[in-house]
Order: sequence, then structure tokens, then C-alpha cells
Amino acid sequence: MVTVYTTGTWDLFHIGHLNILRRSKKLGDKLIVGVSTDELVNSYKENLVIPFVDRAEIIQACKYVDEVISQHKLMDISQLIEINPDIVTIGSDWKDKYLEGLEWFKQQPNKKVVYLDYTGRISSTTIRNKLFGFDMHENLLKPKLFTIGCHESRDMMYNRSPEFSKLYLKLQDGLKELFKTKNDVYILTSSGTGAMECAITNILSKGDEVLVVNGGAFGQRWAEICRCFGINVKELKLEFGKSIKPSEIEVNLSGNIKAVFVTHNETSSCNLTDVKTIGEIVKKSNALFVVDAISSFLGEELEVDNWGIDVVISSSQKALLLPPGLSFISLSEKAWKSTSNLPKYYFDLRKYKSELIRGQTPFTPAISLILQLLRQINKRYSFNSSVVRDSIVNLGYSLVGENPSNYGTAFYVNDALQIIEAFKKEKIIVNPSAPPYDNSVIRVAITNAEDAQHFSEILKKITNEMNFKTKEKDELPRL
Repeated sequence: MVTVYTTGTWDLFHIGHLNILRRSKKLGDKLIVGVSTDELVNSYKENLVIPFVDRAEIIQACKYVDEVISQHKLMDISQLIEINPDIVTIGSDWKDKYLEGLEWFKQQPNKKVVYLDYTGRISSTTIRNKLFGFDMHENLLKPKLFTIGCHESRDMMYNRSPEFSKLYLKLQDGLKELFKTKNDVYILTSSGTGAMECAITNILSKGDEVLVVNGGAFGQRWAEICRCFGINVKELKLEFGKSIKPSEIEVNLSGNIKAVFVTHNETSSCNLTDVKTIGEIVKKSNALFVVDAISSFLGEELEVDNWGIDVVISSSQKALLLPPGLSFISLSEKAWKSTSNLPKYYFDLRKYKSELIRGQTPFTPAISLILQLLRQINKRYSFNSSVVRDSIVNLGYSLVGENPSNYGTAFYVNDALQIIEAFKKEKIIVNPSAPPYDNSVIRVAITNAEDAQHFSEILKKITNEMNFKTKEKDELPRL
């Protein structure tokens, strides 16, 4: 059996690399490929694009390759002795370069070195220049970070630097404009639930009485967090998918109520609350108006100051279309004056307020997400819920929300988990609602007309093939 050994970086794997593997395999019976470790690549290339684990997996997936090994040195003599190949192949660009192991191998009896051309037209450098339009080595090199606690990253900077402070203050202008508020918007490194807890612990004291509208999983979360901190909760529980009537707020808004909590878009049912009208009612009282705008921010109309919202929260992973990890909170002057004796440390907004003056955060933020937010903040997306809703209704399904949101659409089905699996086979990911509706409700959010049309076509196909039907209301679970 003739064993062939070939080696290289395999950076930005392309047709040239594939040709080397194909031609190497033709020379023998077994092809062993040495893939350079990240440390080795970094020793002679300035920009590592694909890490070793991924490069090795790509090579192993090729049908010509029988075995993949890691190499810490190009053409290492000890490794060549261990492999004991009959033939070594290497790219022709190495022909005039000295490699100790290769020179040693040439002197061994019955051994052969074959230099192979890529294609004559392509290389990793060529791909880089075509993709980016300039010399990456000259233009994409970033200063290396040697600051304590901060490590090198492709999208990173030191958060205690003047450069970061400048960018962080610039974000304030954009966030204030988006929330339509003159008040500062504080960025927390947490999920939206962290912002919920932050809102509660900064404006309330133990024993305070609050009014909470519970129309689903996230309205219920307001109530649960409040009770955790010893707050007396007056809960207005709604039928799933129903909206609170503003008049019900007015009736229940007694003089003892310190805050009213509502969810603008109840994400579990994709149902909207009339925040504007409720704000006008709460404004006439001494109570604070607290709004969860996590899945409504940028997807729905929201005017924090004009609608009398005292505390608003949101997060990065919904209509901003960023990964989860950032949440936002803004307080009115009235909210800042509210007394609070609840325990807090990480979510103490007084710390965030004092640090924001100099463009800083009290604790290390999610720097990479903040840099992504800077790039994303001026982008707008059109959520094509009306197209999706029409197709859902036309297929005989029932919408959950009586006042459906623009950001997302929820509809009843008789087997959500089975439909989700059917969508996966079509390369589409949709998600169920929160328990107890996780097997009776499906939710979708779509940002362009082409995807909306595609979703509608696949839903029709799945419905026809699997004979799915909507669930009747009397079959649905109850909260």
C-alpha cells in the first residue's frame, strides 16, 4: 500500500486546496493530511481566518482524505518518521523554500516529493483581496490588546479607554432617539429579565403595592419578580391572547398603588397592549408607569416621553436583531425620585448614572455586543406580519392575539412540536410559545417580504401534507 502525506495551512479552504487533495490521493492508496495548528499558522500568517478545529473538520469531510493529523511544525522530521509515507506532496509555492523535514525526506531511499500547483489562478490571498477589495495584511491588522482582563478578539476593544467612552456616549444619542425620550438609556449586560429586576429594585420598597397586568408568561414574570422582593401584587389576570381594557386599569388604580406594570407586546401570545391610552390614565395618578418593551421596541410604535412611561425596558435579541446579552432601561425624573430600599448591587442604577457621565459602565460590559449595537442602531427592518397573518388565517388556523403585534405572529395548532420538526426539514426554524402553550401555539417573526412569502408556501405545504388543523379554544390549556 502506497501512503501519501500532504500538508498545508488549509486557510480559507478553496478549489485549489481541493485539487491538491484530489491529485495527492491519485498518487497512492492512503492519504494522510497534516493540518497546521493555530499556533503554527500564527507564526507565519498575520490573520488566522479559520481555527484548527474547523479546518481539520473540513479536510476530514473530503472524500479523498483517509486520515487527518495535527502538525506543530511544517514537515517535522520526527512526524515524518512516525508516518513513514512513501510520497510527500506539497504546494508548488513551497518549492523554493527551505523545509528541513522535506530536505531530509528527499534523501531517504524509495521516497518521493511531488510539488502540486493549486490552479494557477487562486490562492487564499487572492480570495481575501477579492472579498475585501484591499490588502488585508495592510488594512485589517488591529492593535494588539495587552490590557489586564481583556484578550485579543476580532471585535473587541478595551472598555476603559477613551475610544470606548466616545463610542458609548455616541450610543446614547441613538438610543434616546429610538426610545423617543430625553432621559438617559442605561445598557445592562443581562437578558431582558435582568432589566425587569433592575426596574423593580430601583423604584420600589418592600411592602409597596403594585398593579400587574398578566396576559401571559412575561406579564406573569413581572408579578413573580415583585413577589420575590416582598412587593404586594394586585394582579389582573387575562385570558391568553386577550388585551387589558384601559378602563380596567382606571378602576383598579387606587391611591396605594405605587407602580403599574404592563407588557407592551406579550411575546408568548404576540398580543399588544394599548400602552398609550394606559399611560394617559396612569399619568393622572401618583403611580409610576413601567413598560416591558422587550419585543415591541422598534417593531411597534413606542413614544416613551409622550406616552407618560416612567420606566421602559428592552433587550438586544428581538427587533434589533442582535444576539442576546444586552438589555436597556430608562427612567423618568419621576421614577428617579421614587424611594427604594430593596437590595441591589449589580443592578444599582445609581452606579450606572454616575459612570455614564464619563462614558463608562460600573462593570465590564459585553463589549463585542456593544460594538455590534453601534453598527446596527441605524438599521431598520420591516416586519411582514400582515402577509404572514393572512396566509395563516387563509389556511384555517386561528391567531392567538386579539390585537396581534407587528413584530411577531402567534397561531394555534394541534401539535406544535410536530409542526416545528416539519419546518426544520424545510430548513426553517420556528418556535413554540411558553408553557403551558408549548404544544398548542407556534410563533414566527419575519423581516422581509421574500421570507414571508417563503414561510407561507412552506406552511401551506406542511398543512396539506400532514393535515394539520387549528386547535379549538376549549381544547387549550389554561394558565
